[in-house]
Amino acid sequence: MTTMTARERFLAACAGRPVDHVPVWFMRQAGRHLPEYRALRRDMDFWTSLTTPDVAARITLQPVERYGVDAAVLFSDILVALPAIGAPVTFEGGKGPRVLEPVRDAEAVDALGDASMSDLSFLAGTCRAVREASPDIAIVGFSGAPFTLAAYLVEGGGSKDWAKTRAFLHDDPETFGRLLDKTATAAEAQIDVQIDAGTDVIQIFDSWAEVLSAEVYRDVVLPHLSRLVTHVQDRGLPCIAFAKGSPHLLEVVAESPAAVIGVDWRVPLDVARHRTSGRPLQGNLDPALMAAAPEVAVAATRQALAAAGPGGHILNTGHGLSPEARPETVAAVVKYVQSATLVKEAP
Repeated sequence: MTTMTARERFLAACAGRPVDHVPVWFMRQAGRHLPEYRALRRDMDFWTSLTTPDVAARITLQPVERYGVDAAVLFSDILVALPAIGAPVTFEGGKGPRVLEPVRDAEAVDALGDASMSDLSFLAGTCRAVREASPDIAIVGFSGAPFTLAAYLVEGGGSKDWAKTRAFLHDDPETFGRLLDKTATAAEAQIDVQIDAGTDVIQIFDSWAEVLSAEVYRDVVLPHLSRLVTHVQDRGLPCIAFAKGSPHLLEVVAESPAAVIGVDWRVPLDVARHRTSGRPLQGNLDPALMAAAPEVAVAATRQALAAAGPGGHILNTGHGLSPEARPETVAAVVKYVQSATLVKEAP
């Protein structure tokens, strides 16, 4: 097979077509495990770094330059869409994001506005700068899923159990449905900015779907996730749907039209392939492996590639890289994947 560019390889895998080797990238590949990232961020807060396009582009490209991964995931955050609908967010060092005005009743839901794409112009600048610097790389844009964005709005930030969100959903499902409509609209605006600027693929993160049962997710959340996936794919891009920590939701998420289903390390890829009816998959290394010795991570990678079998597959971790990830281990995994040149055929 003729050698593919990284972009060609990634898009082929999303479509389940043959590739020269499995494409590889990692969630949070641009982050605190990289010394060059820490150096660049030393005197700059998180919000400034992600809203300054030349800085965000440099951070986006750091793992591409160091590891030669097949995709550059834009350095951004799923919550950047919330200020655009009138929900200010702050990012406090060491404490995570905080929504300044939590949304916990019908009046607060109805006060949220329509998303302003002009408020997200920095994303476009980042994407264009990355494309100019690396024309052959696949660019992965992303958004939060409607439920995850709604959960942050209700809780006012992170939570151990997302109890306020679940109570709102059960106590007033009609109003919670309107909130999901609002957050889906916000996510669509974030997605459109990235697509218009040249992104190749969109990943939707449902980071807190794990707190819902399969029945509740299917009945309440899935229609809004499917709306967002359809929005992406109607614009001609493949969409990756990923519900972190949610093996019980794998079949439900696969009921969406997403081109690719993200899988975490709790479900073997051969099992996931069966449970998603042969859909292209992304995953599924335990991110803790990246803090282990290179040979340990490479052995697990070999097993993951074998378990994926024929069909579309993108090698990734089942969650973002931690600050403890070892660059030499990440590099060894990338090198191994890119040396495994067996042609991956569609089933």
